[in-house]
Amino acid sequence: MSYILKNIKTTVRSTPLICILFLVCEVVSILVILFSQGVYNNYQIKTNIDEIPENHQYGMITFGKVINKEEIPELNITNYNASGYTTVGEFKKVLNILSEDVKESFSGFYADYYIGGYWSMMRIEYQPDLKGYGLSKTFVNSTPLACGRMISQEEEIAGDLVCVVPYSYNGRDALNQTIDISNKTYTIIGVKDEYNGGTNTYDIPFASISDDITIRYIDLNADMTITTQTWRKIVEAFTKVYGDDVNFPEFETADVTEITFYKSVMLIAIALSVLCSINLAILFRYILNTRRKTLAVFCLVGCTKRKAKLMYLSEITGISTIIFVICSLIYQFLIMPNLTFAFEHIQKVYSFEAYLYIFLAFIITLIVVIEIMVTRFIKKTPVLMLRKEGA
Repeated sequence: MSYILKNIKTTVRSTPLICILFLVCEVVSILVILFSQGVYNNYQIKTNIDEIPENHQYGMITFGKVINKEEIPELNITNYNASGYTTVGEFKKVLNILSEDVKESFSGFYADYYIGGYWSMMRIEYQPDLKGYGLSKTFVNSTPLACGRMISQEEEIAGDLVCVVPYSYNGRDALNQTIDISNKTYTIIGVKDEYNGGTNTYDIPFASISDDITIRYIDLNADMTITTQTWRKIVEAFTKVYGDDVNFPEFETADVTEITFYKSVMLIAIALSVLCSINLAILFRYILNTRRKTLAVFCLVGCTKRKAKLMYLSEITGISTIIFVICSLIYQFLIMPNLTFAFEHIQKVYSFEAYLYIFLAFIITLIVVIEIMVTRFIKKTPVLMLRKEGA
C-alpha cells in the first residue's frame, strides 16, 4: 500500500498535466455514463407508465378475514372482499410511515365512511409545499358548488372545523350555518350544486375526524399510474400497521425497478464503460511509460510481474472508486435535480442498487481493459524498460 501511495504521489509531481487530464477524462466519463443511463431509462419509464391504464382506483384495500374474491377482467383487477374494518387512527399511522418520496409518487387515497349520521368521503393527496395530506385536486376541480367555497388545502391539513354540504341539506340557506357531526360543530362554508351527480356526502377535513371512526375499505386515487416500487412501499406501510389483517388488490403496476430495468442499466454502463476505459487506458499507459525506469529497478530487485500488475491495478481501482463516489454524489444532489424539467421521471431511475450496478459495470470493464494494457507493458525486460525509448 505504501508503494502504491508513493507511486501516485510521484506521478502527480512529475506529470501534473497528464494526471489532471486523466482525472478530467474519468470525471467526464462517469458523468456521461450516469446521464446516459438516466435519459434512456427515463424514456423507458415514461413508455411503460403510458401503457399502464390508470384503473387502480377500482382496487380496494380491505381488512380482516376474506369473504370472497372479486375479479374485474376488463380492468385486470382482483379485489378481496373482507369482513373487517380499520379506523381513522390506524390509517393515519400508515400515512406517517410513508416517506416523502413515496407520498409524492402517487395521487393519494380515497374512502367513504359514516360519521355522526352523515356520509362523508376522504379524497386526500399529498401536498409537498405544505408537507401534509390535503384535498385531491381532481376532486376539488370536479365538485361544482351552488354557493360558498371549497375547503382550502390549509384547512384540510390543519383539520379546521369547516364543512361543505350537499344541496339537499338546506339548499343555499345552509351557507354560514353550523352543523354537528360526531360531537363537533362545523361551519358550513360551501353548498354543492343541486345537479352535482347525486353526490350527497358531507365533506369535512380528514384531519378533523376522530381516530375511532371506522373505514371498511380504502382505494387509491387514479390521477397517476402507480409504479411497482411505490406500490411495494405502500404495501409495506400497511403491513407494518395491520400485519396479516390487511388484504391488497391485484392490479398491474409500472415496472421501473425489476430485472429488465437493471439489465438495461448494465448494458448501457458496460457499453459506455468500454469506450471510456479505452481512453483512460491510453492515458494510463503514458503514465506508466514515464515510470518505466522505476518498474525496471523493482524487477531487478525481485518484484515479480504479477506483483507489479497488482500494484498498477490497485492504483487505478482505488482512484477510480473514489472519483466514482464523488461524481455520483455531485450528480445525485447537484446535477439531477436540475434535469427534471426535461426528464420528468429521471429521479425514479436512480437508487442505491442502480448506482451499484453502474459502478460494478464501470469498474470491472475498466479493470479488464487496464489489465490487458498493463500485461502487455510489463512483458518487457528490465533492460528494454531502461532504454530511453521506453515502451
